[in-house]
Amino acid sequence: MAYTVELTEQQKQSVAKQIGAKLGGPPPSKPGELLSKVPGAAPPVHEITETFPLWVVDDRISAAPGGASNLLRAGARDTGTFHHNISVTSNAPGAAPGSTQVVASARSIVQGPGGVPKLEAITTPPPGNNLPRWIRNAAYWIDKNATGNPLIRLLVIPSKYVHCFWLSYPDKDCVVVVDMPESFTHLQYQRIYDSDEFFSLLQKEPVIQGLGPPA
Repeated sequence: MAYTVELTEQQKQSVAKQIGAKLGGPPPSKPGELLSKVPGAAPPVHEITETFPLWVVDDRISAAPGGASNLLRAGARDTGTFHHNISVTSNAPGAAPGSTQVVASARSIVQGPGGVPKLEAITTPPPGNNLPRWIRNAAYWIDKNATGNPLIRLLVIPSKYVHCFWLSYPDKDCVVVVDMPESFTHLQYQRIYDSDEFFSLLQKEPVIQGLGPPA
């Protein structure tokens, strides 16, 4: 089963408290949870439901010696930051008991092993920005479809405005696309690519002009 780098319970509680302060809620009742004040109603529980380490890589170096087969392990860089999805109990019609919906995302940075996380940003997804939900959906899809026990990292490719999951096995690397420009025609969602095929197809996709850097 897929797994990812985990924060310690102390680090999780530190992130939760900082998010609680940003959202205006009281201190969390336990690690990973925070309570928001809602006048006239029972306060909903905000929970950090998904956390992934964030890495970056430049797809243009796939043309360098060693090629795509060694690109991720040799060229990907650990940013030291973590992406967090923040969810509440879902009130959607037909939602299963205990199910949650993503209402915000956050990013924290950890300085060195065992360091205290510092909250860098918290974002309530505006209309048209569904990245936190797409991250969750892709993670669930990987859990159901990936074989073996790959290490999962969230990977950003700034030069192509692509977010994806990097699945690292002992003997190979694979990629699952989370988000990409609508103009892309070669890559597909809900497909596990080996790294060679993924970067070969990515090189065929157009360069996107006039956009700011991806989050």
